[in-house]
Amino acid sequence: MELLKTDVSKLAELARLKLTDAEVDRYQKNLGAILVHVDRLQIYMKGKDVVVDRRVVSDPAELRADEPKPADANRDEFLASARAVKDGRIEVPGVFKFKQTANGKQ
Repeated sequence: MELLKTDVSKLAELARLKLTDAEVDRYQKNLGAILVHVDRLQIYMKGKDVVVDRRVVSDPAELRADEPKPADANRDEFLASARAVKDGRIEVPGVFKFKQTANGKQ
């Protein structure tokens, strides 16, 4: 499979990377070689009886149930170590910016 420079540039754009022309050339060569290798593996594996396991943890016994537990430290200690506290909760900078409209709604 041939990887074009435009493909590499598009991938870089999607990943928000700014690549020089030399980097685009290098990535075109390296990523193209990876794709050729993957194609060869797919051809080699065709017809083989292979079980694909996509789980991160292979043994379900390694997983534990999610159960709430009391914190090791006191709530007041947590709040005392925070940069900002509001209404008994740790206040963090907002992720989303909302614009206030004239009628006070967001």
